[in-house]
Amino acid sequence: MKEALKIMIVDDSVFILERIINFIAEINEVKITGICRSADEAFEYLSGEIPDLAIIDIRLKDSSGIDVLNHIKNKQLKTVTIMMTNYPSEQYKQACIDLGADYFLEKSFEFFKIQDIILKMIAKKTLR
Repeated sequence: MKEALKIMIVDDSVFILERIINFIAEINEVKITGICRSADEAFEYLSGEIPDLAIIDIRLKDSSGIDVLNHIKNKQLKTVTIMMTNYPSEQYKQACIDLGADYFLEKSFEFFKIQDIILKMIAKKTLR
């Protein structure tokens, strides 16, 4: 049996969390292993678990998803990162790319790409 792709979601919006969960629930080969509503929750989760994929909102109520991205990259985790935002300014995009984000998506127009990215990751994992 194939090992499921482990996914962590970091977003402070219950609506967005539910939307992401429902959107990827259709994919059999995934397992959501972490749902974090703040950077602190994400740091705590990452101290014990290393996900294959992290879907991270840039703007969190008490912190920044960029801090979570920075943490993942500084620890040299092999976690693929998708940064999501409703504020797709070039400044945010460049900051994320400079830190090593794998993807930068605008929530309203590119949400559907999450599923494509996951399916590509599953296909790549299957080929190993």
